[in-house]
Amino acid sequence: MLATTVVAADAAGAAEMVDAVNVTSAAHTIAMTRTIREGVQTEFGAHSTRQRSTVVSIMPVRELPPLLGTSHFRVLIGARELGFAEVGPLSSETDVTLPPLERSHRFETVVLRRALTQSTELYDWRRKIMSGKGDRRPVTIHQLDAAGGAIVNSWRLEGAWPCRWSGPSFNAAGNDVAIEELELAYDDLVWLAAPDKTPSEKLPSTPSRARKKTEGA
Repeated sequence: MLATTVVAADAAGAAEMVDAVNVTSAAHTIAMTRTIREGVQTEFGAHSTRQRSTVVSIMPVRELPPLLGTSHFRVLIGARELGFAEVGPLSSETDVTLPPLERSHRFETVVLRRALTQSTELYDWRRKIMSGKGDRRPVTIHQLDAAGGAIVNSWRLEGAWPCRWSGPSFNAAGNDVAIEELELAYDDLVWLAAPDKTPSEKLPSTPSRARKKTEGA
């Protein structure tokens, strides 16, 4: 009888231990499941945050400035505006064939071309230079954004004088428009400022290269 009681007690104790192990295992399983779920939610939340951060940090596309053309321009000799079909080039160069300490900086001459009329004013200016009169004038070139439009760039030839005048060649078999050219030498080329910019600095340089500088020029 005693043995039976001991066996029954041992069996009850074993059952309680099994129940305790089962409860512990279930609690551990629930805790692990909760941990996994929280980890997944945290990962998804971080991923969503990273996505939102990426979208917000996209920079706007920078608008490019419009391209400027060469077909619309105005030319003023002194205060008088004259029409020309072609002007240029505006060029500054350094003679790199010389040693660095002997190099000179100069501006290339600028050629003005227009259809020949009965006006002699360009030729008369050239004649004054040939006669020894120092008739130097500022020449201003305005670049326009359209025909009759706004000025987008301006350059001024300081102390300009005509080093060459050229009239048309004649050909009985041709039908070309008669052209006259005036080539200008000058002391300095200044890129004039737009309203929101400062003008280019006046730099010491060799005057523009001319074929022959006559007395009085």
